[in-house]
Amino acid sequence: MYLIFNFFNIIYNFIFLFIAKTFLNLEVNGMEIFKDLKKDGIVLIGNHQNGNFDRFLINACVPLSYYLRIKCFRIMAVPQPVLIRKIYRPLLWIAGAYNIYKCSGNLEKSLHKTIKIFRKGHNIILFPEGTIFPEFDPRNARPGIAYLAKKLNPLIVPVFIENINNITLKDFLLRKRKVKISVGKPFYYNNIESSGDLRHEAFIIAGKIAEIKDKGIYA
Repeated sequence: MYLIFNFFNIIYNFIFLFIAKTFLNLEVNGMEIFKDLKKDGIVLIGNHQNGNFDRFLINACVPLSYYLRIKCFRIMAVPQPVLIRKIYRPLLWIAGAYNIYKCSGNLEKSLHKTIKIFRKGHNIILFPEGTIFPEFDPRNARPGIAYLAKKLNPLIVPVFIENINNITLKDFLLRKRKVKISVGKPFYYNNIESSGDLRHEAFIIAGKIAEIKDKGIYA
């Protein structure tokens, strides 16, 4: 199955890189980071400004050469309303999206599938905030990212997406936006200060995305 996922990862990479460069004036910084990354054990984390574009923009920032080395990227998704699910979800599913469900705050249960997928050698894309926030703030990060980082110790690659929030169809068609994606310096859970408080550790991990934003260039 991962061959199907990676095939569509690559197809979407071509399509959305073209669309983003044509209509969103996309600029990507830090892609050279992927040159020396290992082929599995990777978690890409990013800010979540736009529910329609973010997943595909992160896909587009990964160079083709890296897709050819790995099994695939899988992306967390939450169940959508019926109409959206029928139209939009299949496009995500064939590129490796999978549902996660809240289990009354039980991280072990809600992230069981993610852990299983990761241990198969699939890389993961996730948004630490868990939902859309037009302005990124690491204080909104949920403890799930810290739980995964602590349990799996993946190589975490932060990505910051800039200027995609509240985009309109007019903005898109008239190419009024200049979207920028910056890839930051990879790190491990062991590289951060452990406090035993998952929410605080999630804040520190998401703070690596904020560092890219604050510096204005990839870290």
